[in-house]
Amino acid sequence: MGHRALRGLAAYSGVLNLAYGAYFAVFVLWVVGGGSRVGLRLTPGQYGFLAATPAAGAVAGSVLAGRLTRPAGENGALVGVTLLKGLLLLVPLLVPSPLAVFPAAAGIGAANAVTNVVSVSLRRRLIPDGLLGRVNATCRLIGMGAMPLGAAAGGLVASLAGLPAVFWAACALSLLGAALVPRGGEAGSPVRERLGAANGG
Repeated sequence: MGHRALRGLAAYSGVLNLAYGAYFAVFVLWVVGGGSRVGLRLTPGQYGFLAATPAAGAVAGSVLAGRLTRPAGENGALVGVTLLKGLLLLVPLLVPSPLAVFPAAAGIGAANAVTNVVSVSLRRRLIPDGLLGRVNATCRLIGMGAMPLGAAAGGLVASLAGLPAVFWAACALSLLGAALVPRGGEAGSPVRERLGAANGG
């Protein structure tokens, strides 16, 4: 992880998963439970449909990922989609209506698919074959390990400051994640050759 672009991608994944772990740990309390004091009170059955909506969006996002990278480049696509995700996280708080929340959930799913496809493809291209397993495992540990930490932090923040504070914090972390995306020059540097040479490849 001595390359700046790889470090940036790992930090990006960790920060976003920290945000989403916190957000979705308390999301159900806002849309179904007593936290829905502003008007969004879904039934358990409706919440089931809402929970499935991001998956439908993810199908569309996986199809669109390649098209989005053509005009904006991989880095530009990651930044733009991450900023969009951060704003969509606030929809249930600012527009507490099923007419807004369901499309926002689909958008979050689509955006997640785009960021997953683009970031994993970029990381795969940067890592030399001999280090792929180790670096991928490290990145997965950072990314997936951040989710339970985020869930715990989300519960703590919600108990101390209320559910809206978790939503705002998740949005802020998502915007921070966009700032961690490697710039084009960093992502395009010959890391495969450099890391391969350092390991005798």
